Amino acid sequence: MSEAFYNPYQFIPLDTRQAKRSTPWYKNDTGTKTLADAENHFVRHDYWHQDGVSGRIHCTLTTLSPTVVGGQQEQAEQADQPTRVKPYYHPSGAVAIPANSLRGLLGSVVETLSQSSLRVLQQAENGAYSVRKPAEQFLPHQGVLCQNRQFIQDKTTQTLYPVQPHALTVLETIMRTLVEKEQPAQRPQKQAAILRKFNRDKPERGWERNKDHSFSPLVLDGDLVYYRVEQGEVVELSYSSIWRKAVDGDLFEAFERVSGENSLPWHKKRTALTPAEALFGVVEDKPDKAQGGRHLASRVRFTDALPLKPVNLQPQVPLKILNSPKPPSPAMYFSGNGYVAKTDLDLTYHNPNGRKCYLPHPQSLQPQPQPQAHWVTDKENENTNMKVRVQPIPPQTTFQFEIQFENLSKEELGLLLKAIQPNSDTKTFVHRLGMGKPLGLGHVSIEPSVELIERPQRYAFAQWQQPRYQAVALADCWDDTLVDAAVLAHFVSLSNPQAIGETAVCYPYVTRYKKVTQAAYEEAEGFQWFSRNESTNKNERSNKQFLPNKGLRVLRS
Repeated sequence: MSEAFYNPYQFIPLDTRQAKRSTPWYKNDTGTKTLADAENHFVRHDYWHQDGVSGRIHCTLTTLSPTVVGGQQEQAEQADQPTRVKPYYHPSGAVAIPANSLRGLLGSVVETLSQSSLRVLQQAENGAYSVRKPAEQFLPHQGVLCQNRQFIQDKTTQTLYPVQPHALTVLETIMRTLVEKEQPAQRPQKQAAILRKFNRDKPERGWERNKDHSFSPLVLDGDLVYYRVEQGEVVELSYSSIWRKAVDGDLFEAFERVSGENSLPWHKKRTALTPAEALFGVVEDKPDKAQGGRHLASRVRFTDALPLKPVNLQPQVPLKILNSPKPPSPAMYFSGNGYVAKTDLDLTYHNPNGRKCYLPHPQSLQPQPQPQAHWVTDKENENTNMKVRVQPIPPQTTFQFEIQFENLSKEELGLLLKAIQPNSDTKTFVHRLGMGKPLGLGHVSIEPSVELIERPQRYAFAQWQQPRYQAVALADCWDDTLVDAAVLAHFVSLSNPQAIGETAVCYPYVTRYKKVTQAAYEEAEGFQWFSRNESTNKNERSNKQFLPNKGLRVLRS
């Protein structure tokens, strides 16, 4: 097998400064402006614009590969079995695809094509991103936290040093980030590993939120810690002399620097809505409790996708672990002028790559299924807490759903239709939906048809017996005004199965590294490729690789 492979996802650069339109948030406090003075007549719910379009889009969705869109989770009867993710069922009893999954799929494409904001982005600051410290950056001193964690008393000299609040916040954040991602049953062991032998007799820390949504401290008085002093103050502390250090900078600030102030989720400092926000609505992040938040309801509504005939689900199978290289892995998520070592990552000048886009898996689109599907684990009873059992919807299953829209501009309707069908040829474009996309599940195609409500005619006397909706030709609705042509071409190329060819689409692996031998699609220790990529061995210096934020990039195992 070839040593070349594609990572399961690539990135599309984000620059909201290239958005073709933004909508200033307008609040008429003075009462002096009329409706005609509003900056965007369509982004509102209090009246029908005379040029606004309302109606519905009938969508036919066809699965092109096994697809899993989960419903409720059901714990296994035996401890050595994975949790079962049950299919989603419509209240009618039919296997269905939920409206929120469809909304998420198409909302993400609308965001991409229109250079809109990242409506979902978790801020990473004060240690939320951390990396292992190199040995030469060890912490030289050891002492005990005391006086309500405001001081450290050195273990050798008994000297008291004041602790900078930021140093304490960073250690708290690193601990919480490392432990909270573990299953509750594994948290005590993870906590013990972090606290090491000198602190293991301490009571277990409280990981749950308090009633006021705050967190209890994780770093406690009496903890024995290692620390570093600058100008008489403790500026860094840890539970071992060589452990982890916080990545400098802030993810929000990095995106804002690279992609513009409108790239961040809607918050109180932003003043304009990007096209996807204006279309799908927004809820302000961390609103001012006294002033109230600035929220906008969506002008599009999705229904569940129902099958045209009863669905015969495929047999239940256990999936491989749905893990991936987690941020801040710079080889995947960040770029500089080429390769960036983890220990050198600095968000004050290294750039996030952009939006994630999952590649198609041509092997999953073959008419005949593979003898051993790439998504099925052959180690069902290992790491069961990290695996699930599913019943995929088979290929060539057809569903139908509706998107109802109100008071859109013609440009907004064109953007929505372009997101539904960026390219009508399913041989050269596929959408990705549901669970297991990195493993090869969830290839679908969507075909739209449009019906409009002609409001002026509906209220005319001669039209009172006419149907509510009037079918229109798709060609009459196409409008690329809000679509970034370069991004559209990039997105379509990344979603083209023919562009992948025979190259494996899988997480990084190594064919031979030290005593490790791996192959594409094999269940193996995924960190091995990253270990080699980060190796300081002089023989490995020429192997440093990264994912640039443009085009397909073949990696080498």
